Amino acid sequence: MSDRRGSGAQAVFTVERELSKNFYIISEAFGNTVDERQPRGIYLLGALAYKVNKRLQFDIGARPGFGRDAPRVGIFAGLTVGVGNLLGKK
Repeated sequence: MSDRRGSGAQAVFTVERELSKNFYIISEAFGNTVDERQPRGIYLLGALAYKVNKRLQFDIGARPGFGRDAPRVGIFAGLTVGVGNLLGKK
């Protein structure tokens, strides 16, 4: 416990490109200045995603980090599950 307040900034730029009917490439560049769960640094992310249907997507990729505290590389795999359409668009 501390009376100090953490402050900082985070910025993200994302591009998604469709390769074929169900495959996508996702690219991200982001950086942060706050030591939370992720160390300070600049990160690049590249992922290949497969959309099973409009509610389920699998992805796998890598995330190299740049900066004194940032990990050099991270590998990830995951899934995204959509539970609703908040904007009401099709």
